Parts: sequence; C-alpha cells; structure tokens
Amino acid sequence: MPKQVFVFLLLTIFSLKIFSQNNNLTLQSNKDGHYGGLYFGIANSFTTQANDGNAAVGFNLLYKYQVSRNVFSIKAFQYNMFRLYLFGGGDFPSTSFSGIDILYGKDLLKSNKQSLIFSSGVSISRFINRGNFLYSTPSNSSGTLTYGNNYYERLVDLKLGLPIEITYRYNILHSKRLMYVFNFATNINSRKVISSFNFSFEYKFSRHSYR
Repeated sequence: MPKQVFVFLLLTIFSLKIFSQNNNLTLQSNKDGHYGGLYFGIANSFTTQANDGNAAVGFNLLYKYQVSRNVFSIKAFQYNMFRLYLFGGGDFPSTSFSGIDILYGKDLLKSNKQSLIFSSGVSISRFINRGNFLYSTPSNSSGTLTYGNNYYERLVDLKLGLPIEITYRYNILHSKRLMYVFNFATNINSRKVISSFNFSFEYKFSRHSYR
C-alpha cells in the first residue's frame, strides 16, 4: 500500500473520532440528517511547472451528515482538463485529477432553510499527466482530421492534500428535501493548488425535515 494511502486512512479515522466526540455535545436541529449530492463544476490548477495551469470540467459525488451545526462530508471528485481543437487532433492521454476528500465543517447560519458551511480536512488526489513524447498519427487527407494526434507517456502521481471549502445551501421553494448548492473548493498539495466552483442539487434522504 502506498505511503500516501496509509497516512490518508489514519487521518480519516482521526477525523471520524473527533466528529463523533462533537456529536455528543450538540442538540438536535431541523438540519440534522443525511444528504447526498452530485456537483458539476469547473476547476483550474496552478503550479510552478510551465504550461500546467489549465481549465477543467468535472463532477463531485458527495455524502454529507449533519448534526446541529457540525457537518461531516465524504466527497469523490473527477476533473478532466480540456482544450477546444477546432481543426481536429489532440494530445493524449488527457490530463486529469481525481480523488477523495474527508471533510469536517461548521454551519455558520442558524436558519433552518439555508446553510453556510466552512469545511476542511484531508484528501488524497491522483494526477494523470503526459510524460515524454512517444509518437504521432498522420493527419487525415480527407479533411475530417486536419491535424494528427500526439501520444505521450502516461504518468500517475498520488498526493495528500488539504481541502478547504465554502458551501452555500438553500432549500428550494420551502422543500423539505431538495436544496440547491453553490460550492467553492480549494485543494492544496505539494504538486498543485486546485480551485473549483461547483453548482448542484442536494437531496436530504433522512426523516428530519425543515419546519
């Protein structure tokens, strides 16, 4: 097992222990319950390496558990860098990053219909990048492909990181279950700083409901 994965598991267990201790000190709230969400968004990565800061599109699959103003989240994410090739062709493999975040946060609003949650925790991310150039395919003379494709070595890198998120959540039309969500997230690790803005809907699938 890679060293990064082992450390990630230890930090996850430690985070769960802290969250369970905090639960014993809180009172029941109308926000209490289990939530699920699928976030869609755009991201940008920043690094000291040249030509490595590109826009990306992706999604986040989220599970969230809230007790009073304490919020525990597990999030899986996947983002793929993109470029618009007007004349065909491209570079392969596509640059991408994915991973899992374990987050603990605080709901800063007392309202039963909306939340502003500040969260942080630990994450493990996988980066797929292009290495040395391998070969190119010729362009298509028929005109359907003006330029050929370029193929490179596929490099995979695992990194531990510090995720920081701000999430605004509001229930739709006083719904007891469905909420829309705006989310800004940053993941800081030794290789990149990744920032993303996401929009989604969350569904509350526990029995508790808003008053």
